[in-house]
Amino acid sequence: MISQNNLQKVSFYCQYSSQIIVEEIDTKYNFLVKGFIAYHEIHLRYKNQTAQNQIVIFNFRLSEDTCFENLSVVINEKLITFNVLDKKQENQLDIIKEGSLSESQGNTSIQIGKIQKGKEFIICFKYVELLAEKEQNFYMNLPFYQEKLLQKVEINGDIYAQNSQDLIISAEFLDCFNLNQVKIQQVKNYHFKVNGELSQMSQGYFQQEKAQLKVQYSKNNISILSSNQKNSEISPYCAIVNFTPHQLQVKEPFITNTNDQLNKSEFILIIDRSQSMQGPKMELAKESLIFFLKSMPIGSIYNIISFGSTYEIMFDQSVQFNDQNVQNSIQKIDQFTANMGATNVSQALEYVYLNLNDYYGLQKKIFIITDGEFTDQKQTQEIVSKNQNRCNINALCIGQDIQFQQAIEIANKTRGFFQHVTNQTQIISKVMLLLSQSCQNLSNSIQMESSSDHDDCIHCILPNPKQITFIDRTKTLRFYIFLNKKFEDVKKINFKLTTTYQNNIKIEDNYIIDIQDQARQEDVNIYKVGLYQLIKQIIINQWRKCEDILENISHSFNFSQSNHIKLLKKEAIKFQILCGYTALAYQKQVKSNQQKPQQQKQQTIQKLFSCFKKQVQKHDKNNVMVAQIEDISQKYGDDVLKILNFVKQNPYFKVIRLQKINGLWEFSNDLLYTLNLSAEKFDKINPISNKTSNFRDIWITMIIIFWLQVFCNKLIDQHKFILKKAVEIIEKIKQEQFIKDTTTALKQLFENYRPAIIQLTL
Repeated sequence: MISQNNLQKVSFYCQYSSQIIVEEIDTKYNFLVKGFIAYHEIHLRYKNQTAQNQIVIFNFRLSEDTCFENLSVVINEKLITFNVLDKKQENQLDIIKEGSLSESQGNTSIQIGKIQKGKEFIICFKYVELLAEKEQNFYMNLPFYQEKLLQKVEINGDIYAQNSQDLIISAEFLDCFNLNQVKIQQVKNYHFKVNGELSQMSQGYFQQEKAQLKVQYSKNNISILSSNQKNSEISPYCAIVNFTPHQLQVKEPFITNTNDQLNKSEFILIIDRSQSMQGPKMELAKESLIFFLKSMPIGSIYNIISFGSTYEIMFDQSVQFNDQNVQNSIQKIDQFTANMGATNVSQALEYVYLNLNDYYGLQKKIFIITDGEFTDQKQTQEIVSKNQNRCNINALCIGQDIQFQQAIEIANKTRGFFQHVTNQTQIISKVMLLLSQSCQNLSNSIQMESSSDHDDCIHCILPNPKQITFIDRTKTLRFYIFLNKKFEDVKKINFKLTTTYQNNIKIEDNYIIDIQDQARQEDVNIYKVGLYQLIKQIIINQWRKCEDILENISHSFNFSQSNHIKLLKKEAIKFQILCGYTALAYQKQVKSNQQKPQQQKQQTIQKLFSCFKKQVQKHDKNNVMVAQIEDISQKYGDDVLKILNFVKQNPYFKVIRLQKINGLWEFSNDLLYTLNLSAEKFDKINPISNKTSNFRDIWITMIIIFWLQVFCNKLIDQHKFILKKAVEIIEKIKQEQFIKDTTTALKQLFENYRPAIIQLTL
């Protein structure tokens, strides 16, 4: 009855180690709703009805807007309580299963022990859920999903308004699968009671997204404040504010936006590496990815996925757009070959939709580069149809005399764009055109700012309102406001969110955070939910290899980045938060093992040998790859060698690769050599009086801007976003440092200059 379906919002199920699913005898489900937070408690009773003793494994899955609270098991007439502990304590404790963040967004499996035949055991699981808000209603998901005959479920619940002064206007279950057996009765204006029993439900599917409780309150713009957490080293209070996007009638602009202003987004770049991409197409497709990376706006995140018969992802999660990540990506892109078989894109798209997590405030955009019709058309169509409103898919198709009907259909269905390349040398320019077109749809683009009458009381806000550039109108956007001790003096804060929508429509939402509204001391979970979101965001930033892991969080913490992990880990254990720093375990007596150090040494030796073996195999594969390149050269002739030489030797490509994310180039003699300029003349003509290394970077950047505009102007469509970033930062530096116009010096530097640039006319 409790789902083992990975796509459900919440799921629980038990299985024996032999992978046999254990059916519940009965279930007791208790819940409490207060405002927009729900507390769930599920008691699952099982019996080992097999002919032998069984090892039992408990599996659970919680979505991003839920938070683990507690797990306990009654087994062999003993109560076992699982505790959240530091992962590093596994030498002293028997760690049953690490509850890492990545696993808590998928299925987490916990071995709970051996059950004797004929014996019963009970699992009690507690979690907290933030209710979704839509059209002034709050929705709570019921944790049921029927795939077999449902035996018996007892349901008891309470629904409260946030305060006794507020009213509950209505509370009802949505019309789904016999929930009319469960009664909702009004006790007071601010309190409804729920009780009933579900039993002997017919076989069939019980869709969890339809199994919901809908509640409407009299008070809009609800904010909720935690009780005073004096034992927290981060902040004593946490307020949670709900923001619901306004449903505006936004008209599409009559004239297409030509400003080429890129909004930061999550870019998913999917490249075809099937066998048909061999030769010049592969080399130019690789170079187009590099131009794409260099052109992305600051603040974006990205991932690269290759596909053929299967798919390969570059990063487990989309990473931050910074110098280190981009350089690592370029090194990996350089190793790409067209060796992945057929042209099956459906698995790659399914991975994007199911496994890449949404990022607060950033729109997800997909770009596909391919040279043929997809061989898995039916599967691709099904996946896209199911997810067509989640993000745009933009497609670049390479080839002649092919209609590419399916790619056009996918782009149109998801409101993306399509480009067709008949001349292989147009690939880079067309990719840049797709990037520009994809940023013209501004219907969900916003700018957001926050303000209050007591900013000195606010410790931090998560996420930072200034980072929000996109709103998913199907979701509730929540802000977690951590308050310091000064809040106890002012008692009340007026908090305001100002949102600028398309066409400069500004709307203000006002919230009052009152110390009198703080929750009862027993409701520590309100603070726990906020702290969990803070820890989760910092862990995600670590996954994304952010240069500043406190990014996307406004204001400054009073702890440095160097000790944040230690402090957050300590807080996670204190408030029993299951996250990437902690593990779920119960304590057992550890038997002494004198041979353990020797065993560890032997395992270490085996690991080293295994690594060495992989390196040898990798080296051998590289030799094979070299032979394959030679075969391709013989098959396609000098054309392939010409493309390879063009990509590797051309100064234009080298210069593009060397730009830093902030828009500047870093001075080096190698860069001057690439530009065919002398270091002696570089310093002699330098018009900037300050000769420190930072200002040498500024001067070399000015030189490259001039070089790109004068000598590479034919390729402007390819590097316009790269050039724009450089120009913007130089103009800013000029204003701050009072640097005079350098045009005369630049013209003198390039006097009688003869660039050795191979234009894209192959």
